[in-house]
Order: sequence, then C-alpha cells, then structure tokens
Amino acid sequence: MDNTLKEKVVNTIFEGVYKIIENEYKHHPDEKPYSCSAIQEGYNDYLRIVFKKEEINYFRHNFNWITKSDLKIVCEELNEIKKDDFEQEIVPEIKAKFEDLFFKYEDSFLFRYKILLILEFDTYSNEFYIENKERKEELKSKMDEYIKEITLEGNNLIKDHRECYIFCRNFLDFNLMEYSERYLIELIEKILQVMKSTKNEQIESDFKYNTILFLENWTKNIFLKLEPKGVTEEQIDLYVYKALFQLKYSKYKDDIIYAYEDLTNASDIYYSQKAKQYLEKGSGTLADELIYYRNEYLEEF
Repeated sequence: MDNTLKEKVVNTIFEGVYKIIENEYKHHPDEKPYSCSAIQEGYNDYLRIVFKKEEINYFRHNFNWITKSDLKIVCEELNEIKKDDFEQEIVPEIKAKFEDLFFKYEDSFLFRYKILLILEFDTYSNEFYIENKERKEELKSKMDEYIKEITLEGNNLIKDHRECYIFCRNFLDFNLMEYSERYLIELIEKILQVMKSTKNEQIESDFKYNTILFLENWTKNIFLKLEPKGVTEEQIDLYVYKALFQLKYSKYKDDIIYAYEDLTNASDIYYSQKAKQYLEKGSGTLADELIYYRNEYLEEF
C-alpha cells in the first residue's frame, strides 16, 4: 500500500478525533477528574468509527437506537483502500496512535479509566479495549470509600440523579469493582436498606432505575453471550435476581415482559429452581423472602 495514501487516510481519521476532543473541552471548561463528582474520573469510554464510501462516521455512545453519527468527515481516499490493506496496514496505525492519545490525556476528564474503540470498514469489524490500570485503581479506591460511607455510616452522599447514574455504573462494573455475583446482590440489598432509612425517595427511585439499567446491560452484553455449560451458579442467581428486581421495581411494561422472558429462560435453559418456583406460583411469597412480585396478568399499566 502506498505510504502517502495511508498517511493521508490516518491523518483524516484523527482530524475527526481531534474535533471531538476540542468539542468536549468546549462543553466542559476548566473541568478536571473528580471535580464534578467524587466518583467520576472522566467521560468517554466508547468510540465507534465507521468507514463507508467517502465518509468517516464517529459514534461516541453505545446505544442501539442511535443511527446518526456524532461527527462525519469526508475522506475521498477511502475509495482507493481495499479491505485487506485497511485491516493489515491502517488498523495497526489507528490503534497505536489512539492508544498514545488515550494515555496522553490520563490527567484529563476526557476519558474514563477505559475505552472501547470499534473500527468498521466494509465487512471488517474489530474491537480494541484499552485500559489505564492506575486510573482504574484510583477510581476503585474512591468507590470503596464512597460505598463504605453509604453502607456503614448511612451518609446520604448521592447528591442528584447524575451522581446516582455514575454510582450505579461504577459499582455494577465487574471489571472495576471485581465483586462476585453473590456479593453484588448483597450489596444492592444493603444499599436499598440504607436509602429507605434516609427517606430520600427520589434518589431511591433513581437507584432502582439505574440498577435495572446496568444489570440489563450485564445480561445482554455478558451473561447471554456465555455458553450455558460454562455459566456459574452465582451468575445464574444474578440473572434471576435481575429479573425479580425488574418485576418488583420497574415502572415500565416492557421491563416486566422482559423480566418474565428472562425467568422463563433461566428456568428452561439454566434450570434455575428459583425462576421455576416464581413462574409456577406467580405473585406470591418465595422461600427466600422475595415477596409480592408483580404478575403481568394481574397488574395494569
């Protein structure tokens, strides 16, 4: 592949990346890691770059419903690039340059402790996970202290909806917190008890909503992608717990339907007795004191 062509394409790709960075600094002037929240090290942990015809499209958020890119750059030279050349010569350049960029901003709010870079060209698609271990350890330490103050001292630290979202995103991140599934369930229940005692109904409601959101992400992006034979009992228990949590706390009809589908799946594929028991008894008292969950046929929405 011609080096001049390769260099021009790579430079155009990063022209778009630098525009995104410039825009972030305009939206967050004078901001630093943890300056807006004691548990937020940064903002961006996802970037998907799609190469199509003469365009480079950049997507900053991993949401299925997003079809419009955050930024579009024209690159006529893409018409001259073959798939094999892109994969073998351009991808390594992008990965190396982006990784350097990620660590260059390690003292900035720009990136989180990790980022997932996705590149798509024609039928080629690949993901590159990059992590800053020092920032990860720092965030985990701050989260450990934050959770300790909430659960042991009963402090009402979560100040608003935004911080509740950040808190749930962090403590439900297995890669970050390294909790076992069993411990995570215990922690969720403990935090709920504390929130009830502080009588902050809005934060309690936000916590339930965001817990459902991130447990659903875990279900779709991790659990359901595992081979059933390799799934552990604790993972199955968390899968069932997520469904029961949805049934008990969600305000949305679709969530209730999805929860019943997950319970059926847990019973039929993973042979969960807890899921089977609930499906057979409907709304009622379970042996483990998970009581009065909704039945989609009994409750109106």
